[in-house]
Amino acid sequence: MLQPRDGYRTLSGRRAIVVGAGPGGLAVALMLARDGVQVTVIEKEESVGGRTRTVTAPGGYKFDIGPTFFLYPRILADIFESCGERLEDHLTLERLDPQYHLVFEGGGEIKATPDVERLEAEIARIAPDDAKNVRRFLNDNRHKLAAFIPVLQQACDSIRSFASPAMLAALPLLRPHATVDRDLKRYFKDPRVRLAFSFQTKYLGMSPFRCPSLFTILSFLEYEHGVYHPVGGCGAVSEAMANLARRLGVEIKLGTSVDRVLFEGKRAVGVEAGGERIGADAVVINGDFAKVVPELVPEARRPRWRDAKVAKARLSCSTYMLYLGIEGPMPESLGHHTILLSEDYARNIREVSDGVLPMQPSVYVQHAGYTDGGMAPRAIPASTCWCRCRTCAPGSTGRVSARPTGRWCSSAWRSSGSPTSNRASATSAWSTRPSGATSSTYTRARPSTCRTISGRCSTSGPITASGPGSTSSAAAPIRAPACR
Repeated sequence: MLQPRDGYRTLSGRRAIVVGAGPGGLAVALMLARDGVQVTVIEKEESVGGRTRTVTAPGGYKFDIGPTFFLYPRILADIFESCGERLEDHLTLERLDPQYHLVFEGGGEIKATPDVERLEAEIARIAPDDAKNVRRFLNDNRHKLAAFIPVLQQACDSIRSFASPAMLAALPLLRPHATVDRDLKRYFKDPRVRLAFSFQTKYLGMSPFRCPSLFTILSFLEYEHGVYHPVGGCGAVSEAMANLARRLGVEIKLGTSVDRVLFEGKRAVGVEAGGERIGADAVVINGDFAKVVPELVPEARRPRWRDAKVAKARLSCSTYMLYLGIEGPMPESLGHHTILLSEDYARNIREVSDGVLPMQPSVYVQHAGYTDGGMAPRAIPASTCWCRCRTCAPGSTGRVSARPTGRWCSSAWRSSGSPTSNRASATSAWSTRPSGATSSTYTRARPSTCRTISGRCSTSGPITASGPGSTSSAAAPIRAPACR
């Protein structure tokens, strides 16, 4: 533990400003403060975390507004240790088993567990021959990750870095000519099994049919190092980092927007925020590049990324989420994470990439109350439903509408077991917002049953969202029998 007698660190006299109090910005602040730099973090929201925040809705329901699980805690543990602290003294992480429940629209399911014997048994139920190759896949990716870690830890600031000894040593294992799905065909013939080890590319906003084969390490990381739930929600990670940063002397300004970065010649010398000029020796921007950099950095200071180039950039897709607080018992078989995968997943991903609203989307349901009772009022579960439906072009407007088929409704609830008596209140969202777009506002309906931040849950009527950038209307893809 950091003790007062240690002092927080020897100040170097240098100053840095970090724009954005997401986990990336907080990590930078911690490491700079550790090295004696006076750090000011400026965040436009009233709380830290950026997307990695946990919000509390009326009635006591808690929801992660962005990431809903935590991977590879070793990195965060290393940062805390470098600051003289132990991560476990600040944050409780529950390793999940099973990590998630995969339900395939075309038939079959896998309860993905880090226990290799049980995982082999799960896969053998739908693809016996593929189950024999699980250990080979894990072993190969263990070597791949070990070879690639030195590459991840080196600076990639010039062409030479891509010809470094570490990169050249790792190259034979990376198979840069292959995609994730193509690489997985060396191990698994059944497309459902390949999907179980490749859907993780969507964490990067990429398709497994286009994503480089390097990223098979994503699913390996889950099985080798675990999928975790931070107790209290993923926002607890951000809060733990912010609390330690403050102890190290970092100033965190909340509810303050940065208007622009100040320059002297080619050098950033501070920011203008809330009408105040704040000087610094360095400025770090922790935000969506395509949105934040054009707003804060004059075009003349970024010759390689002028406005026209940023405007033409292909952005990864985003989602809207349904935040549901369910009054009453949920079926025991509905675990912490359930992923319902469209039968024609390749078409689903292609439609999303092309900006087409899928008629049969894939759906992800998080039921955090399964593991963490503090995420909802006592004895009342809360869950989050994500549906990745389409990507809008930046700045687009208009209206899209569709009614996905009811196939998921029956299959999802059959898989989980139909609840006998549920009443639902919901914060509703639909996946159409492009990355960086302003959050939409949602129509509130039936206050007597929808006691949440905002939104509407309906078994027959549409879920409607409207706001800058897009307007959408669609029937709910999953319907609880008593969601009324």
